[in-house]
Amino acid sequence: MHLSSQEKFWRAFFDAIERPDLAEDPRFATRSARIENYFELSREAGTVFQTRPLAEWEARLSRSDVPFAPVYKVPEVFDDPQVRHLGTFMDLDHPTEGRVRAIRNPVWVDGSREGHRMSPPPALGEHSEAVLAELRPDEP
Repeated sequence: MHLSSQEKFWRAFFDAIERPDLAEDPRFATRSARIENYFELSREAGTVFQTRPLAEWEARLSRSDVPFAPVYKVPEVFDDPQVRHLGTFMDLDHPTEGRVRAIRNPVWVDGSREGHRMSPPPALGEHSEAVLAELRPDEP
């Protein structure tokens, strides 16, 4: 739970989860109170979120204009529509591991984020000598 949102989002959040009483609860009525009582607020919201499926919460929070993002298990990340839209991941051919999934560089420069050709991660120790040589430039 992110606590720096504007007050209007908190009011909408409490309404969307059908807990407007939490907006009046002294533990959560102000930003500083929510920060101080973060774990209690998280427990209260978590109890409510367990009552309906994720798709319903996404729809409710969207309708209420509440900023949110689901917390996924690792395998679920790859199917998120925004992750797919951004092309966040790519598959690479690794010489010993076969096809591996890698995360793309998130930084775009001049319309591209690939700056250089992506290569699969090195095998354990594959570049050790080259890295150590860079750290010891005066040694033969």
